[in-house]
Amino acid sequence: IMWTVALTTAMYMCISVVFCGLVPRSAIDDGAPLAKAFRDRGAPILATVIALGAVGNTSTSLLGNLVRLPRFILRMSSDGHLPRRFATVDPTTDAPSEALAISLVIAMLLSLLVSFAALVQAASVGGLVG
Repeated sequence: IMWTVALTTAMYMCISVVFCGLVPRSAIDDGAPLAKAFRDRGAPILATVIALGAVGNTSTSLLGNLVRLPRFILRMSSDGHLPRRFATVDPTTDAPSEALAISLVIAMLLSLLVSFAALVQAASVGGLVG
């Protein structure tokens, strides 16, 4: 794990150095800074690859949060922090069906009522904290 953290940190630092050389601070685009910097420097294919990578990374992060949520609900219910009914496991599928149902309802409500940008920011903060 430590090699992965070290490699990721080194890559992040290298990308930051390259980004600082590509774009002056006043011209940084808040929406897609790295992709816009490469597009402005005449590398539209690389900018598209970077933008697709950002979308893929965001989608993977949000889907990972959705997969973990029923397990959190199940564990919190087992510990008594949430109603016990969410701790039940279906005997035929061995799945926490009540926890799955409530996490589905939560996800649907969040997708209807909260903007995508706010959800991504909340997931990013949750990933850093948790």
